[in-house]
Amino acid sequence: MGTILREWDFRTPVVKEFFILTCNDIIAGIPLYEIYNSLDLFEELEGYEECEGILLACELSTTLTVQIYLNEDNI
Repeated sequence: MGTILREWDFRTPVVKEFFILTCNDIIAGIPLYEIYNSLDLFEELEGYEECEGILLACELSTTLTVQIYLNEDNI
């Protein structure tokens, strides 16, 4: 994750903070549906920077999971 944090240009510190927090949650095994519930809550509170960080982490997790699955399928 260190490479991503160095190479990505996060729009604000809040986006970066929530990206990191959400990545840690995903690594800890929190199901994505629970994370999306949090996303809904922040959206209701109009915390759009928080939403951006959460969504970026979810999208990264999904993309990496699909890439790993596709690579294993081609072995």
